Amino acid sequence: MSTINFTTTIEKLPPRKGSYQYVKVTPEMIEGFEKKHKTRFLCTIDEFLELECGLSHLGDGNFFIIISNPNFKKLNKQIGEEISIKLVEHPHLLGVYPPEILDILLEQDSFAKQVWNTLTDGKKRSLIFNIKKIKNEDLKIRKLEKHYNSLRRINHPNYLFI
Repeated sequence: MSTINFTTTIEKLPPRKGSYQYVKVTPEMIEGFEKKHKTRFLCTIDEFLELECGLSHLGDGNFFIIISNPNFKKLNKQIGEEISIKLVEHPHLLGVYPPEILDILLEQDSFAKQVWNTLTDGKKRSLIFNIKKIKNEDLKIRKLEKHYNSLRRINHPNYLFI
């Protein structure tokens, strides 16, 4: 598994691009990764904060990793300050760890697994992020059931009779 370490500064995107805090990653930095800019990473900032992330295009040939406002506050840094970055290729196939409740559903329900396998990796990650951001386990289950039931209606050949 490839790893890169580098020191950089925290920058801020202009308002028209979202005003996010970010760190820049150059194409040369990711040459050692098989999927290049499509690689999903575990990003460790200052040996303190670990994020699951991907790269976005900066528009000048470089890429960036967003640092959300809550994570930026945890770092207790300012724009322009130097930070250390460690990027490791994410070990999970999707580039994000799925919540346990999703793994259980896919293990127990063959239809859910069949539908899951038809989704793009991006849609799978989106669903995982939507579930993971919910702190309450009961709400996670309800949210997953809601997604599951809507997928079941859409993808089942006899969905009108379910």
